[in-house]
Amino acid sequence: MAKSIEVAQPRIVRDKRLTILHAAKALARYVEDLPDQIKDSMCDKGAQFAESDHVAGRLQFPTSGRNYIDPGKLLALYERGSITRAQLVSGLSVRAKPLSLFLTGQQIAAITLNVKGEESGSLYTDWKEGRAIEPEQLAGALLDAIENTQIIPPRV
Repeated sequence: MAKSIEVAQPRIVRDKRLTILHAAKALARYVEDLPDQIKDSMCDKGAQFAESDHVAGRLQFPTSGRNYIDPGKLLALYERGSITRAQLVSGLSVRAKPLSLFLTGQQIAAITLNVKGEESGSLYTDWKEGRAIEPEQLAGALLDAIENTQIIPPRV
């Protein structure tokens, strides 16, 4: 006579936090590219600052931790034939601020390369002073973001 083997049923517990966790992870994937999109938009418009109704943003480019090369000395190496034009250009990095003395923001934006990562600057944001946001307003902004993505499955 064959013995019957009892298979234990897995125990399932209810935890409402799973919904929040899954939605937050999906929202995090949605917002992951927003800083680069905002920075690209600011650079395209030659802007260092941006704002929404409740938040102000500032684009900050790195200013320390680099070795600076005397551009005149590098140019002299090229003029003497010690380096090629391609080598000269590959070693150049141009700061926009001094150019703003004789070029417009639009001219600077037209010759600006949008580089991802640290070279494209850091976007700092903060709540605007004196502009309180109500929980309902924040929830509405998040709801708009959720509805404009595929974070939640479509209603059937």
